[in-house]
Amino acid sequence: MGLAFAIKAGLVPTHFWLPLAHPAAPAPASAVLSGAMIKVGLLGALRFMPPEGLGAASDLLVLLGCATAIYGVAVGVLQTNPKTVLAYSSISQMGLIAVGVALATDASASDAAVAATLVFALHHGFAKAALFLGAAGRPRAFTGWRRKLRIVALILPAIALAGAPLTSGAIAKGALKALDVGPGWIDLFLSLSSLGTTLLMVRFVSLMLRQDGAEPSGTQLPWATAVAASASFVWLWPPAAAWLGHSIGGKAMLASLWPVLIGAAVALVIGRLLHPRGKPWIPPGDVLVLLERLKPSWAGPATRRASPTAVWTRRSEQSVEIADRVERATQTWSFGALLLALLGATLFGAAVVAQW
Repeated sequence: MGLAFAIKAGLVPTHFWLPLAHPAAPAPASAVLSGAMIKVGLLGALRFMPPEGLGAASDLLVLLGCATAIYGVAVGVLQTNPKTVLAYSSISQMGLIAVGVALATDASASDAAVAATLVFALHHGFAKAALFLGAAGRPRAFTGWRRKLRIVALILPAIALAGAPLTSGAIAKGALKALDVGPGWIDLFLSLSSLGTTLLMVRFVSLMLRQDGAEPSGTQLPWATAVAASASFVWLWPPAAAWLGHSIGGKAMLASLWPVLIGAAVALVIGRLLHPRGKPWIPPGDVLVLLERLKPSWAGPATRRASPTAVWTRRSEQSVEIADRVERATQTWSFGALLLALLGATLFGAAVVAQW
């Protein structure tokens, strides 16, 4: 069950499906995928973990979450597709939420840790939905105040995700720091994670500003709504507002400001070294691509000569074709009747076994 939750949440090393799915999906699908769907893995962990706690597995989950947060930043800054950068950012943020889930197993702070983890999950969901919907836009397609407005709408959820002062990210991380449970280095790691997220967000915004093309219609209103929700929900939602006191003080604001400033300065240096176009140094789906290169015999003779991206695309198309056939089959009365018959037989058998 732990492995299944890790796959759903995109924790390393089961994360490789996320950076392959996001670039191929439309912006609204990516917003739902990263904003809500991957949270189901950690929601399942919160619902199904033993009430007495995970014991030694809690420390393992903390280390796994931290490793995921670091890995997402390290690979994400090397990408040249804005949506792929956001995908690795989601992987990194899910690592931080996994740390919160691990802290929730501490009996002395279980309820508070669950509440802080949910605040963090909602913060990430709104901010990442706004960023993915914004990734469908093209700021260069506009001039004047419209271009400036779109740039601001990109930057607002980006700095929130980085944890800048007075944003939902600062409040969410302040909630985790206020728990005062887990290893002593967790607070420092959460601050350093803001530095890493800043690197990713600067990379994302810089790539977006270089993109050409027309902006697709129909995404402006959902984008504006997501940006507004990302900026306001922590001030309006009572459980999130309860943690405001842990992030508004002078010391707390300084603790959330220095990682963002240092991260922005480092990002400017790295930006000079990383070319914004061309192939990324590490391809999306890093683990899967590496395995396919190391084990070409897994594929057939035709796919052995193809690139890993082409192999993945071909397999995805085959999966979509199979799903379409299944969907068409389920729409027929005969198949529906068969499913009902199987369901009835299963329930009848379960009743007989229970009575026996």
